[in-house]
Amino acid sequence: MLANEKVNLSIIELDFHFDLLDSLLKIVEDSNYTINVFTTAKNMSLLKGIQYNENITFHILNSFSKFLFLKRNKEIFEKSDVIFINTIATDFGAYLALKNPSKIILRIHNINKQFNPTRSIYFPNSLFSFWKFSSYIVRQVILKLFPIHRLIINKRIQHFTFPDEGLRDYVIEKKYLPSHKVIPSIPFKVFSSPIKPALFGDELKITIIGAIDKKRRDYSTIIEALKLLYQVNNSSIKTTLTMLGSSKGVYGEFIKEELNKIKNPNLKCIFFENKVSETNFINIMNSSHLVISPIIKDSKAEIYHETYGKTKTSGSILDF
Repeated sequence: MLANEKVNLSIIELDFHFDLLDSLLKIVEDSNYTINVFTTAKNMSLLKGIQYNENITFHILNSFSKFLFLKRNKEIFEKSDVIFINTIATDFGAYLALKNPSKIILRIHNINKQFNPTRSIYFPNSLFSFWKFSSYIVRQVILKLFPIHRLIINKRIQHFTFPDEGLRDYVIEKKYLPSHKVIPSIPFKVFSSPIKPALFGDELKITIIGAIDKKRRDYSTIIEALKLLYQVNNSSIKTTLTMLGSSKGVYGEFIKEELNKIKNPNLKCIFFENKVSETNFINIMNSSHLVISPIIKDSKAEIYHETYGKTKTSGSILDF
């Protein structure tokens, strides 16, 4: 597709990657495309304050059924030249409402979950993880028939894309897809700002991006470094540490407690209870001097093993 072509483009994001939706719209909004976006009220609330061009029309999920929502908009999809699915994280069966699979492009986030789930299952090692594991099996595998719908979608869709070339090459190397079904990668994030990078003055602003998540991030080194600086060495450097993501949950509370134990007037820690809106995210990133993403290489997506840089990438890395 070229920017001067007249193209009817439909974009679907019915899960929770509002930031990736925003970046995708930044890529295409200045084109000659007619763009229809299908998303949720929650995602729109997190994009509040961002202005989009008039060639973009938003359609908001207004029922409990994603399948019926997509089916009710079949006329728009029939007129679309391209249907781009930004994410399928849950409810794989809902996307069977889309006909004309030759029009569809699906961007994959988790390769093992999508193409090799059975051999990638991790088994719980605690009562809490067993509860999470069991809950997923009941909700997604048994009730929503993930294994069956995944296979149908992988067979029907003719075009797959990935957030970077490394993941794309891995899928072709493993022969999860024939090469003719794999198109060039489309990055998760496009981050542009007319504001110049913040310069360090009297206060150092450190930002750790991403929700506080035990499965994907390890904060121990950062906490120990701050303890050494502000408890042992009593540093006089004024620092604001912002945890730029949701801190909900048991592990989030644990990390907050560990950081708040570091008592020093020169260290200030900021947390967010819920997801951070895109406008707030950009403002904080623009004012940061140091950005950290403490990801764990061997990670998990639901009940599946994933490896950063090979089968999975992180929007946090691309935020840099």
